[in-house]
Amino acid sequence: MKYIYDGTFDGLLTLIFDSYKFIEDIEIEKENDQVVFFDSLYVKRDLEKANRVKNSLIKNFSKDILGDFFKIFLSDHIKKEYIIGVCIKNIYRYGINFLSSAHEYAVAYRGILKNFSRELHSYKGLLRFREIQDNFLLAEFSPQNDILIFLARHFLKRMPKEDFIICDDKRKKAAFCQRGRLKILDVESLSPIDSENEKFFRSAWVNFYDSVAIEERKNIGLMISNMPKKYWKYLPEKNKRL
Repeated sequence: MKYIYDGTFDGLLTLIFDSYKFIEDIEIEKENDQVVFFDSLYVKRDLEKANRVKNSLIKNFSKDILGDFFKIFLSDHIKKEYIIGVCIKNIYRYGINFLSSAHEYAVAYRGILKNFSRELHSYKGLLRFREIQDNFLLAEFSPQNDILIFLARHFLKRMPKEDFIICDDKRKKAAFCQRGRLKILDVESLSPIDSENEKFFRSAWVNFYDSVAIEERKNIGLMISNMPKKYWKYLPEKNKRL
């Protein structure tokens, strides 16, 4: 039997609430534009049920456990919904130590979290901002996982007095941080205009980068090892070399 939900975290928790007893025996799929067949069941999001699951996880385990399940939900793993459902059921059945066991879905749980955390940590250090119109700073990126909300919160703490936008080009959404407040909005496209200061410093930086580079000692393999090419797209010193 295939269970279909609306693609939200609350919708998934509603589905898990309704199918808890037989969660291992079902398929879970996100709602899309495809035809729903007779062997499929659409589960409507119910905030009361979702909150019961959240509150139970916090009460019996911790807020961190709930947060980790949310991170897995934001990952790009193809079986993330099923892994969340099975792991939630098994921590109630066997205790929290299930998540550190050798069970295949416990191993998958840890692997997804590790991948998510590694990517988030990388972008905290590699995200590049530029100054655009209206004194905003703009950073664009295309992450593997949906880390936007966590990344925005990080920079909101680091730059509380700055107005900035972080745009996830892959998922067409952006975090708008203005006067210390954060909003996540869907954006089809942005039309940023670099400020004069940005144009000057960008040109100066690229010229400096070129002037200190030694062509004969260029080691592309080492460069990729230190910073994989997927991070190069929004670096002005790299774009012309791609």
